[in-house]
Amino acid sequence: MSGWGLADYTSALLSRRIQLRGFVWITWLGTLLVIVGGVISQTSIVIPLEGRVRIGVVQLLSMVGSVAFYRGLGVGKVSYVTPLSSGWAVISVLTAMLVYGEAPTLGQLLGGLLIVVGVITSSLSWRTLFKEFRFVTSDPSTPWVLVAIFSWGLANAYYGPLSEAHGWFAVTWWSWLFSSVIVLIAVLVSRRPFMIDLKDVLGWTQAWVVAAFSVAATAFYTMAVEGGLTAVAAPVASMYPLVAVALARAFLRERLSRPQLAGGALAMLGLLGMTL
Repeated sequence: MSGWGLADYTSALLSRRIQLRGFVWITWLGTLLVIVGGVISQTSIVIPLEGRVRIGVVQLLSMVGSVAFYRGLGVGKVSYVTPLSSGWAVISVLTAMLVYGEAPTLGQLLGGLLIVVGVITSSLSWRTLFKEFRFVTSDPSTPWVLVAIFSWGLANAYYGPLSEAHGWFAVTWWSWLFSSVIVLIAVLVSRRPFMIDLKDVLGWTQAWVVAAFSVAATAFYTMAVEGGLTAVAAPVASMYPLVAVALARAFLRERLSRPQLAGGALAMLGLLGMTL
């Protein structure tokens, strides 16, 4: 949760400065970190061909969501894009229950619902919600956020079965490797410039920070769903926007509305409820 929140906040800074080039290098730097981690830990990453194909498909779907998310950050406010994107947890929970047969308790479901509603509520303005619905129609980031929600929701739901079958580390390792390959193909096909100025110390620093936090978040999520329920892990993981919103308020001086504060309180209440 914290890893994705810190990554999203830094991603917003990076997206506004160097746009999708930042996403390209975040993916490659993250993969480098995962490869180094595998060499140091000497953990097995052997997965049958069928498992690798499934990871590749899931990661392609996840990458679609990531690209849409970064585009949204480039044109929208962090305190709007990030909380609304957490709606992926709803898709993951429904998929885990309807497709994979997970059976969370009533308390876990209600707690998860409070978390998702609270986090999404933190992105809304009641004035525009009830009067003109401009919170959806006027923000240019909304279409990108919706694509991210459905892509991430379906992809993150399948991390559970993959991690249980092959182990969290192997799934994390292959996921990042496939991400790099997908990005490389996209760069070669699009023929767009992807280099960050070597003298841009701030840009490179931000890219490394986002990559490190993103890798950590992926690893902890795959660990959680390997031994637990996706229907529980997904809502908890979706609380990461609260970290990004808090940082946006503290450092980007983005004002927080009453719904944002109320949404944060609902999410924390839901987290507490899931432990009862």
